Amino acid sequence: MKPENKTKKSAQNFYSHNESKIYGVNTCLTVFKNRPADIVKVYLTEKKLKLFSDLIRFCVKNRKGYDVVDDVALEKLTESTHHEGICLVVKERGKVSFEDFIGRIGRIGPI
Repeated sequence: MKPENKTKKSAQNFYSHNESKIYGVNTCLTVFKNRPADIVKVYLTEKKLKLFSDLIRFCVKNRKGYDVVDDVALEKLTESTHHEGICLVVKERGKVSFEDFIGRIGRIGPI
């Protein structure tokens, strides 16, 4: 009989490899403003419903999932006490190659 593997699976690994969790009020507001299509799911506390009412409306309209959870569940999900009452699961941005990055800097001009 094999010994039972008791390694803790990170909550970060719960989602697919091309998704990540972000949390914090300003970070989540920025992602919602700039990349709303990349939002997969929203977790927030009841206290944040008013602040994120536009985000919730967006989720309903676009059939994105959202859950109202308590602080304990959010701490477990984010693996942090600094979640500020909100967590988004978002699609990760595509990786930029070094050559593309340098090419962008060349088009912008000297710093």
